[in-house]
Amino acid sequence: QRIRHATSDDDLSMLGGTVEIDETYIGGKEKNKHASKRTKGTQGRSSKIKAIAFGMKERGGEIKAFHVDSARAAAIVPHVIKNVSLGSRVNADEFRGYSSLDG
Repeated sequence: QRIRHATSDDDLSMLGGTVEIDETYIGGKEKNKHASKRTKGTQGRSSKIKAIAFGMKERGGEIKAFHVDSARAAAIVPHVIKNVSLGSRVNADEFRGYSSLDG
C-alpha cells in the first residue's frame, strides 16, 4: 500500500522544505542470465532491460515515486517542477541529469 500511495497521481500536494531526489535502475544483472538470453550492449546504466524509478522524499514528510523512460534531465526535471514547491532546497547526488536544477 505504501508503494501504491507513493506512485499515485491522486496526490496534488507539493513537496517542500528540503527534498531529496534520486533515481535507481530496477532489474537483474545480465551476467546472472544464461548466455543465450543476455541482451547485448546492456552493461552498466542501461534502460534496455531495466526499469528506471525516480523518487523524491520530503524530509520528515511525504514520498513520491515515478517510473521514467530515461534518467536524462528531460525526463526527470518535469517531475521535480510539478511536485516540488518553488523555493525548496533540493538535495541530489552528482549525477549530471540533475545539473539543470542548480540555482
